[in-house]
Amino acid sequence: MGGRRLCNGDGYITTFIVYGLITNPETVIKNLNNQSNTHNSDLSSSLAIINDGTPGLRLNSQGWTYFKNAGPIDIDSTSRMFEIIREKIKAKISPFSKTIHRFIHDYLEFIETQVQKINISEPETELFKQYDWVFSAWLPLTHSYILISDPNDKTTMEFAEFDICFWTGKKLFCICVGKSRSMIKSKQKKIDFLKHNNPLVEIINIPSETGLVTEEKFSTELFGLYFQEFWTELNLPLGPNQPPILSKYFSNQNIK
Repeated sequence: MGGRRLCNGDGYITTFIVYGLITNPETVIKNLNNQSNTHNSDLSSSLAIINDGTPGLRLNSQGWTYFKNAGPIDIDSTSRMFEIIREKIKAKISPFSKTIHRFIHDYLEFIETQVQKINISEPETELFKQYDWVFSAWLPLTHSYILISDPNDKTTMEFAEFDICFWTGKKLFCICVGKSRSMIKSKQKKIDFLKHNNPLVEIINIPSETGLVTEEKFSTELFGLYFQEFWTELNLPLGPNQPPILSKYFSNQNIK
C-alpha cells in the first residue's frame, strides 16, 4: 500500500475499515501489507478499503460474504435469500451487543418497507420483482475500526471505533449506538481526529432510548434522503450472488 496516508495528503484519502468479530484489527491490516500482490478487491469479509471514488457498499456487493450457489438467484427464493443475508449480518455482531442487534433489526425492517415505495415505470417481469431492490440497500459494517495512522508494521496502529458504518459512495456514516456521553477520552480523541481529518466522515450518535421502528424517526433525525432512497441512480436490481455476465449485461440499463 506504499504507506499512503489516510487523512492527510493531496486531497486523496484512503480509508481502511476493519469490521466484524475481529479480536485485533491491526492483524487484518498487517496481513494485507504482507501480501506479495496488491489486494484484488476493496471489500472482504473483514476489511473495506474506500476513498472518494469507491462505489457505495451494498448488500449485493461482492466480497463481504459468500454463497454456496454460484448461479443467479431463483426469483421465487428472493425472500429466503434476504433472510440468509440477515443471518450473515447478524453473525458479524457480538451476541452481547444488544443495541447493535436492535439497530440492525430495525434497519433491515426499514429497507424492506422502503422498497415498496419505488416507482418503477416498467411492469414486473419474470426476471425482476420490486422486492429485489432490497439487495441494493447499504451494507452495515458492524463493530468497525477505522485506521487513523499509517498502515505499516513499524509503529502501533491506531483506530477510531464505531458500532456500525455505512459507505454510500458519498459519505461514510459512522454510528455509535447507546453510548454514554462520558466516553473514554482516548477513544473520543481518536474519533475527533478522524472527524477533523476525513471529510468523507459523518458521525452519528444514537441514544439508547431512540428507536428506529418508525420511518419518521429514522428519516428525519438520522440520515438524509439519499441514504433512504438507496436505489437512486442505480441500474436494474441485482442479487448478492449475481454472475458477472448478468452484471455486465444490465450495466447500462437504468430504471428511469
